[in-house]
Amino acid sequence: MPKRKPRSVKPETIRANLMKFDAHYCGVEVEYDWLDRDEERHEMCDSICRCSVIRNPKIESVDVDAILKGIAKVAHVKPEDTIKMYGLDRLISICELWREEHWYVNVGNGYYGEEIRSVDLESELFVDQVMELLSLPDDRVLEFLLKAEYGHVLEGLNPSFWTIESVNPKDIVIGNKDHYHRLDVSVVEAYSSRMEGSTSLPIAICRYEPSADKWVVVDGHHRVAALKKTKRRKVNIIGIRNPS
Repeated sequence: MPKRKPRSVKPETIRANLMKFDAHYCGVEVEYDWLDRDEERHEMCDSICRCSVIRNPKIESVDVDAILKGIAKVAHVKPEDTIKMYGLDRLISICELWREEHWYVNVGNGYYGEEIRSVDLESELFVDQVMELLSLPDDRVLEFLLKAEYGHVLEGLNPSFWTIESVNPKDIVIGNKDHYHRLDVSVVEAYSSRMEGSTSLPIAICRYEPSADKWVVVDGHHRVAALKKTKRRKVNIIGIRNPS
């Protein structure tokens, strides 16, 4: 029996999924103060107290890899779609979804008192950018991401001509060493922690320098700095070779 083609998902469905994305069990940890009971409501309890109360809920930590996996699922982006997965990962970073202000902790009543119902995404900018990313053909994704982060594409760089390259980290070089030495150490450490996992996403966008047979970092200096702390012999990059 022939296989059925998967149904395409309407953009409005994906947008709705993103707008109601719940990260409570998908990357965001919440801490809060717990009161054993609410004295005003306790008189209504039977032999089991059902009036425990949550106070001062706040975001404790955000697991970016788990968020990426969850967002990809509701956006119907498959893990093997490397360029779109890379795009989602970069938008999470550009929109700074690790910050507490992008998440709302929703508290509701359960059978035994209050409980965390959901941790809701609150970033319309992120949703808008994801929708634009998903609408683009692959050869326009890098241009979109570079403009989203920097506002423009470097002169002489043609981001339409890209390939996924597996390279030796020693063949990745830095064009602006002054910027490299002033990188935010905390960001580098955060990327180092992520690289301890098994992520196969490209770590940077690089342009090929044929005279030196090297790859010059265009975007991803923090990630390359984190890479230097590892013992990897091969790593994926997005390589741009301008047509001759």
